[in-house]
Amino acid sequence: MTKIQRFIKAVEKMAKKIGAEPIENSVLSYKFKVDTKVGPYMFGLHHNRDEKRVKVYSIFGRFDDVDKAKEVCDCNPYSGKHNFHYFNANHCLDFFQDFLEDVTGKDMGMRKEI
Repeated sequence: MTKIQRFIKAVEKMAKKIGAEPIENSVLSYKFKVDTKVGPYMFGLHHNRDEKRVKVYSIFGRFDDVDKAKEVCDCNPYSGKHNFHYFNANHCLDFFQDFLEDVTGKDMGMRKEI
């Protein structure tokens, strides 16, 4: 399994662990929706499956209620977007997990390097 495949699996595992629901037939890149302290947060992956071309690991997301979201994180103050972009897959996963735990109040209890 390639590193990008392990990254994708790790994000999917986090989504399941935190209680996110899959979004079926999304016209956007959002694949999951999770209830947070400030309303729904939708998130998904944008990736290039070509392992040799992967330079940045990214998770994209946005809150439905922008005003409430601004109270708990440094999201875009106009769109509610809160994204994660890192050159290191493990850093991306760590910061995303910390974020999910903060906004949901749940402890996922999992740390694993890919």
